[in-house]
Amino acid sequence: MTDRKWRLAAHTIPWTKEPGTDVFRMLEEIAGLGYEGVQFMHAVGAFGSEAALAEAMRRLGLGMVSIGGPEETARLGGTIHQVGAPWRAPFGDGPVPDEEYDRFVAACAEAVETARRYGLIPAYHNHLWTIAETEEETDRIVSRVPGLKLCSDTGHWLGADVDPIAITRKYADRLALVHLKDCYKPRFILNKRTPFVPLGQGTLDLAGFLDLLRELDYAGWVVVEDDDPEVPAVQAMRISREALSRLGV
Repeated sequence: MTDRKWRLAAHTIPWTKEPGTDVFRMLEEIAGLGYEGVQFMHAVGAFGSEAALAEAMRRLGLGMVSIGGPEETARLGGTIHQVGAPWRAPFGDGPVPDEEYDRFVAACAEAVETARRYGLIPAYHNHLWTIAETEEETDRIVSRVPGLKLCSDTGHWLGADVDPIAITRKYADRLALVHLKDCYKPRFILNKRTPFVPLGQGTLDLAGFLDLLRELDYAGWVVVEDDDPEVPAVQAMRISREALSRLGV
């Protein structure tokens, strides 16, 4: 199918797990797999300069989702200022104090203003192991920050036992970014690694989620991500790209 308005990007996080990665070759691999844009875990400095990175992106026809801080993202043509919650670890298995949520809400409100100054979209990224990983915890944040949008991460929703289709539909009017990844929880339980796997190898209803994006007429970035692949980064991202191709993307 070609009836999509959204654009498909790759996240560079799997390449960060490979010491000595040639970052310009990484961009060539991303473009060669048919991705249209990039969200960077790498800092601009890995490319020598903003000019060198911008030239490589232009030559390969790749769009920018985000990189580094909001200033760099804006200068390089990105659109997203991503916000992540604090880690839950300091609180162990106990409840997170209300004051911690208050502090994070204040930080999100500040991020909204920062994004506005740079012409970016502020997006909260749901994430396992943080103080806002479940639906209820996410509600506690976004309900208090009207200008805050959502980066809906399918893998982290699944890891938190949240239906990614239902919650993305719930927050349709806030949806600014999608992180598309699959989840197979036994991998985490048995191997003590993250539960994320390439698309098509976990429990994500990929076809159903893509149908939802079409239903919502979503026109932003969809970023394919694999946090902790057991194969080389380019191979993991190829597996995910082929899973999408089989569904007409």
